[in-house]
Order: sequence, then structure tokens, then C-alpha cells
Amino acid sequence: MTFERNSKLFIMKKLFLFIAIAFLAIKTNAQAPSNDLVAYYNFENTLASHVPAHSFTNGTVSNLTYSSAGKVGSCANFAGSQALFNTTMIATGNLETNCTIAWWELRADPTPTNGSTSFQMKGALTYSYFGTSACSGTTFMDRYRIDFETLNGSFVNYGCREVNTHTGGNKSIWVHHALIKEGSKLSYYMNGVLSWTPVGGIDMQTQFFNNPTSNNFILGSRTIAPTNLTIDLTKCSTAKIDELYVYGRALTGVEINGIMNNGITTAIPLIAKIGSYSTPTNTQILYNLYGYNLPTTSVINYGLSSGSLTSQVTAGSVNGLFGVDLNTTISNLINGTTYYYQIKATNSMGDRFSPIHSFIAGASGPVVRFPFDNNTTSADNAYTLSPNGGTPAPTFVTNRFGETNKAVYLNNNKLFASIPVLPVNRQDRTVSFWVKRIANQQQSIFGWGSTALGNAYGVWFNGTTFTNYTWGSGYDYSFAPAYNTEWTHFAISYEDANKMVRMYKNGVLQASASTSLWLSTTLAQLYIGSFTGGSSNVTNMYLDDFEVFNTALSEQSIYGLYTIQSSNTLATNKFQTNNLKATIYPNPTSTNFTIEMENEIKSVEIYSLQGQKVLNSTAKNINVSGLSKGMYLVQIEDENNNRSTQKLIVE
Repeated sequence: MTFERNSKLFIMKKLFLFIAIAFLAIKTNAQAPSNDLVAYYNFENTLASHVPAHSFTNGTVSNLTYSSAGKVGSCANFAGSQALFNTTMIATGNLETNCTIAWWELRADPTPTNGSTSFQMKGALTYSYFGTSACSGTTFMDRYRIDFETLNGSFVNYGCREVNTHTGGNKSIWVHHALIKEGSKLSYYMNGVLSWTPVGGIDMQTQFFNNPTSNNFILGSRTIAPTNLTIDLTKCSTAKIDELYVYGRALTGVEINGIMNNGITTAIPLIAKIGSYSTPTNTQILYNLYGYNLPTTSVINYGLSSGSLTSQVTAGSVNGLFGVDLNTTISNLINGTTYYYQIKATNSMGDRFSPIHSFIAGASGPVVRFPFDNNTTSADNAYTLSPNGGTPAPTFVTNRFGETNKAVYLNNNKLFASIPVLPVNRQDRTVSFWVKRIANQQQSIFGWGSTALGNAYGVWFNGTTFTNYTWGSGYDYSFAPAYNTEWTHFAISYEDANKMVRMYKNGVLQASASTSLWLSTTLAQLYIGSFTGGSSNVTNMYLDDFEVFNTALSEQSIYGLYTIQSSNTLATNKFQTNNLKATIYPNPTSTNFTIEMENEIKSVEIYSLQGQKVLNSTAKNINVSGLSKGMYLVQIEDENNNRSTQKLIVE
């Protein structure tokens, strides 16, 4: 009896040990693997992949916008007319045999457009929405659907499978999707749960993507036909997409859950959103650095030619998953001299080098700037905008930083001033401003010159169209930013040497084109809230920080200008880590957390992932019960000005 009891105890202990080991194995592996990861996109205001060669490009006239309300930080915001394009990762990652595509998606009410597509690979594998579908012999309403290529003898056919409903609790919330191909077998996971896999496979093509005409991966839409390279604008998605992973192998269910719950763990650093901002005393290099959960350092190499970057300055460092905005100053430069620079980021996985960019040291500022701080006088007090055409004086409102009377409200108000320093004739120029639109209607921002062919220069909104006009066919160019009522930065440049117009939104290039003829702008008389010449307008908008430069600022300078002017919410160097050893616990928490560190605390600042400061403290024990559930960044600074940034989850 004793022997039997001991045997049972031994067996039970072995069983418990096996379960414990299995549980530990699951916990250990419940994270996103990095092996065979072909491309990872976090959409933090960038189309870059963690492998730069696989970065997306805009594949439609209407460029992608970003939303700060992503699953993690920002996300790709598809508004029904955008699609992203990649032609490199399918062949490079050998995705034709085995692959995994995993992503978060939010499709809100109303019902999506029939056939609107989340992604399509090589015209052979598609995930999209259908109002009515009968793939399985039964007619289903309001479903998502997988369409795939199969081989029937020597002919290629197309099969499909409905996988989940739109109305069954899966709309207006973030849903995680994963589509896996292993040989001839497809599997689909929704929210980490295996939702469909056919018994014995589905007789997919051995080569899978047998379409010889394309290696296209399209996000947010599909092609008109599998062998047609034209994007079908009627199938563009209205959805938010975030945290997209593409692997060159079939992931397991545990790995799918790791991606869904934890995200990528380790990778070579990623450098994104590079900009520069020069003043008469120094130049600031701004960029976003992803360390992928590894201690990551960066340096900036610079010099007088692109082939001789012989000087170096130590730049910022990070230690976390999310991208951090960094700001490094280069001093003791020769004003008026062109310098070239390259950013190098390093962690234990390897080095990442940015492209080589340039800046002009001590570059001059705007020739005129109107800050609209409770008046319409320029920053140097040289010019004052006066009401024009009998319109009343405008009122002043709260600006993008929440400061009262620091922006102007224009509603059929026209302002005018003669400003001799405005760039005219064929002179290079850049115009920069912040605007908050109150209504989706015609809004004249500014203009100067005369109403003759090519003699004007200005900007106006007409509904969802943003137009840089010069008064004549072949000169005017437009793009269609998504309409919103948030403060937004726009910049427009004209480079005379190649007749090039470039249009930017929030520091990102949206459109560029060469005019048919050189500009010949005349009459340095500036109108705000009106067309050139003070012609009729319909305005209902807030305007702030209007600036005119007599140079065509580079793409990096535009991004630098936008970043500097956005820094009142979150300083660009705020999250640089400076060797402070600090830990926070418990994490996650729903009430309090404690900071453990050697020195005394100077300050603790907690930020949302959108960069808004939500809490200040000087204590080591902090109550966060008043914060909404989610992820935050905790900036800790000690008495010696050392800093550390920690990730905090409030549940």
C-alpha cells in the first residue's frame, strides 16, 4: 500500500513538474520572435520597416495619414483612398513557401465598403470585407474573408473562406489577426485563437504566389485584377492598422500570442523621422530612435563633404521598445557652410546607419513671422496686418499649447500688409503655418502677387483639397489631406532651379511636382485669410505661427521646424536616458507604484504615448489611480540631473 501510494505521488510530482516546465516554456516564449522576421512596421508616423529596404511607399495619390489613437502609440489611418506599396519583401523573405502576416486592425461603424481590403500579397492572398459571401456553400452576411490562389490540375483557381463577422462584437474595437501559410495549408488566428484551418490543407499552389507579374505587397487595398498592377481605389479600406509583422515562416500559436501580447523584443535599431534645425549659434539634429528593448546608443558623424564625415558628437540613447524623439546639438560651426551628417545607432544586435543628409550652418530664419500673440504684428515689430476690404478685426483664441490669446480666429476676416522682403519673381521660398479648421469648407490661408498667369503665390483649402495656387493652369498643385479639426502644421516650398513644388503636412512630405513654367510672382503685398488681391473668401479657421522663408527648406529642415514648433507638449530631448539606474514596481498597477533608486528624486513626469504630460511628482511612491488604463512613459530625474525612462502599464 505504501509502495502504491509512493508510486502515485511520484507520478503526480512528475506530472506537476511537466506542467510547470510547460507553463514556464509558454511564459518564456510568449513574446514576438525575431528569427525570420522579414519586416516589422510600427507606424509611429513613419512607413519605415525595421529593415529599411522593406519600407512602404504611398501607392495612391492620396497619401497615408497617421492617428495617435493606435493600438500601440500611433497607427496607420486609412480613410478610404490610401494604399501602401512594397515590392521587395516577398522575394527577399521567401514568402512564397511559408509565411505569417500578423496585424492589429480597427474597423469602426458604419459598415465597411464592400470588398475593402486589409492587405493583398502578389494578387494571390487577400484579407478583405464582404457584405455578402458564399465561399462555404452557405451565404454569410457581413463577413471578413480570406481569398487565396489554388491549383486545379494545370489551372489556377481562386478559393475563399469567411472567417469572422463584422457585427459580432468585432467592430469599433482593436482586433488582432494572423494569417499563416505552411506548405499548402492556411491557418487564421483572431485575437490569438485559432479560428480556421482546413483539414489536410486546401491544395494551395506549391509555389503559392505564382503570379509572375508582381511581387507586390499592398496594405489598405488590392489590385483591380490579380495580373493587373493598378490599385483598385474602390477597394481601399477605412480602418486603422497597427503593429504589422511579416515572417518568412509559419509561426506557432504560442508565437502568435507573443506578438499579440508583447510585441517585438529585440532587433537592430531603427532610425526614423530625421530633421535638422539651424540657428545663428548651432544646429540641432532631431530623429526618432527605436532600440527594440535593448540598450541603444547613437552618435552623429559630420563633416564638410559626404565622403569625409571626420567629426563626431555623442547623441542620445534609449532602452525600450518604443521610439524616442532625440535632439542633439552641434556647435562651433561656420555659418553659411554646408555640413553633411549621418546618424549611427548601435545595440547588441548590430549597427544601423541613416542616409547622409546635409544642413547649412546658421541658416537664416524667416524673413517675416506672425506669431499672432494677441496682435497681428510681426515678431520683429516691422509689419502689422490690418483688416482689409471693410472686414472687422479678428479675435484671438487658445493656441495648440493651450495658451490663451496666442492664435488668431479668422471668419470672413481679411488681413493685409505690404511686406517688401517677401520672395518675388523666381526666388526660392517656403511658407510654414499651423491651422485648425473649424469647418470642412473653403478656407483661404494666404496669398501675395497679382492675378495673372504664374504671378501669384498662395494656399487655400476647398473641402478636403489643399491647393498651392499660382494663378494659372500648369502652376497649381493639390493634395487631399484627411479633414480634421486638430491643430495641423503645413509647409509649402518652391525651388526655382528645377521648378519644384513640395507640400508637407506635420513634417512629412505629402506631394511634389514640377511646374510647367517658372514662377514670376509679383507685388509683395501679403493677404491672410484671403486670396491674392484680397478677393472674396470663406474662412472659418484658427491660424498660428505664420512664417515666410526666402529659401526652399529641405525635407529634413521642414521636419526639424515642425518638431521644434511641436515641442511644447513633449520636449524632443525629454526621453534621453543618462545612466540613471531606477526601477518601478509593481508594474502593471492600478493604484500606486514605487521608484527604487539610490539618489534623491528631483522630478517624475508621466507622459501618454501621444506625448502629453499627465502627471508631475517629486515622490518615490506615486498614485496613478486617476489615470486611464493603458501604457505610459515615466521620466525620472535625480538630484544629479541623471535621467531614466521607464514603461508603465496602468490596468
